[in-house]
Amino acid sequence: MYTDDSEKRHSRHWIKQMFPNFDADGLSEHDLLWNHKLEESFPHFRARARNVLDNVFAPKNLNASVKCK
Repeated sequence: MYTDDSEKRHSRHWIKQMFPNFDADGLSEHDLLWNHKLEESFPHFRARARNVLDNVFAPKNLNASVKCK
């Protein structure tokens, strides 16, 4: 999450044109979460990444598998 415009997602219309099989019905037309004044600090990024990894590798998930198409 950075203040650079390249981090802002494309419009819903653009996504539907580029990826017609992607279900974009839940997306707003424009990125409502991106804020050009708000930049995530590195410690916040690390904490967020750690939370994801802790959830992926939690004991209850160790027998789960991930499938890629």
